[in-house]
Amino acid sequence: MWNMTNTQFADWLILEVEKRGWSYRELGRRAELSASTISKVITGASLAGKDFCTGVARALGFPPELVFRKAGLLPPTTDVPATVTQVAYLVAQLDESDQHDVIAMIEALLERRKKGGYNDEGVSIA
Repeated sequence: MWNMTNTQFADWLILEVEKRGWSYRELGRRAELSASTISKVITGASLAGKDFCTGVARALGFPPELVFRKAGLLPPTTDVPATVTQVAYLVAQLDESDQHDVIAMIEALLERRKKGGYNDEGVSIA
């Protein structure tokens, strides 16, 4: 294992499930895993393996590498934040026209920020 403990992975997974308003049964359904398997990993009775992480990644809409890293199956990276990896993964699933739209939206947000269109908390004031 790398530096993510089983408890940290379970805490991360619980938070992701709660953010979506899902039950563990719903996560299991979307991940094509049994509720028992989900429960065992969350309680620490079992370790997350390849199939578990792949299913969870699919269910949560995350790149598999991110979940593998969270579970300690791959080493952490220090060069690319997890959110950047997730955005790249999601954008790659769009068609080329939509990808250009996403890039234009990000550029517009950055331009607004440069012009002072946000307060200190990053909330738009324009």
